[in-house]
Amino acid sequence: MEPLVEPTIERWFTAPFRSARPDVIEPVRTMIRSTPPQGYAGCCQAIAKLDLTDRIGAIAMPTLVIVGEDDPGTPVAASRVMHERIKGSRLEIIPSAAHLANVEQPEAFTRALTAFLAGVA
Repeated sequence: MEPLVEPTIERWFTAPFRSARPDVIEPVRTMIRSTPPQGYAGCCQAIAKLDLTDRIGAIAMPTLVIVGEDDPGTPVAASRVMHERIKGSRLEIIPSAAHLANVEQPEAFTRALTAFLAGVA
């Protein structure tokens, strides 16, 4: 798993966060290193051809699409497509965050999520 550690960290977190928060980044590195290779390979195989874009329009429940503005794995453009196809959905773009926006910008993420939940309660 070692060769996957840094590329994954670079996808999941912005450069400024990686520099400022080694206390957060190091446990994530450890988590990636300790992931069983067979499990990782199985997950990759499971999602390699996964494309539910044409089916997401069937979602009829209140939906929040939330994305970090700097997420290369699930970019804002892909989130916009989801938002456009899920009628009545709400799109929240978290500034200064990559794939793990909830870790990188927990206050902004929590604000967006709680506001959404309050609106559907």
